[in-house]
Amino acid sequence: MRRFYSEVVGQAGDIVSLDKEQSIHITRVLRFQPEDQVELFDGCGGVSRALIVSTGKYVVLRVVERLAQQLAGGPQLWLCQGDLKGKKMDLVVQKSTELGVSRLLSVISSRSQGRVSVERSKKKQLRWRKLMESACKQCGRLIFMETGEISFTELVTAPELDDCDLRLLFWEKEKACLLKDLDWRYRYKKICILLGPEGGFSEEEVALAKGSGWVSTGLGPLVLRAETAAIATASILLHRLGRI
Repeated sequence: MRRFYSEVVGQAGDIVSLDKEQSIHITRVLRFQPEDQVELFDGCGGVSRALIVSTGKYVVLRVVERLAQQLAGGPQLWLCQGDLKGKKMDLVVQKSTELGVSRLLSVISSRSQGRVSVERSKKKQLRWRKLMESACKQCGRLIFMETGEISFTELVTAPELDDCDLRLLFWEKEKACLLKDLDWRYRYKKICILLGPEGGFSEEEVALAKGSGWVSTGLGPLVLRAETAAIATASILLHRLGRI
């Protein structure tokens, strides 16, 4: 059954309208008609089954059944990614959603490219929200990732990360400790990983992170593109956590 995002998924008998963009997709692309059924999700774990009542500029639906609420739980992976340019970061957002990353933070470091402004950050968050909606509809995820933006220094010294079982900083110059060499016998509940932008991290940043309790590690002999490294690392660690 096709799934669509709605801020309100309602209870049985409630009337819900979809936004213009999704209404166009339903009527002009999928060519759904009144009496066809769809699923609605709110990005917070709520999901319902609904019947199309009318089509047009805005599709109107009647909720048939409120399905079980999905609660966030289980092991968590936080992905802290050095800010990437344009579509590279969009790709990381999309694939992180599909894989099951719990939180994605864009990290502004000394080698981040592009200007930083409040307006740019707002536009970026709105674009990410649309990407997450689309990815959730495709993969069946019911709860959106938490997203945000933070400076490198704020992140590596943040007290809220003290409860992480493991904090890993990935650095292309790290040869002594590779990801495959870490002890995976421990059942980790929360892992936070930090990967650099296109230019990587400076030695001063790595030293600051290590002094704050982060473990410097690497993926191996190959130097991967920043977006490739993020997706590959998230996949490996989510598998280790038993999420995929």
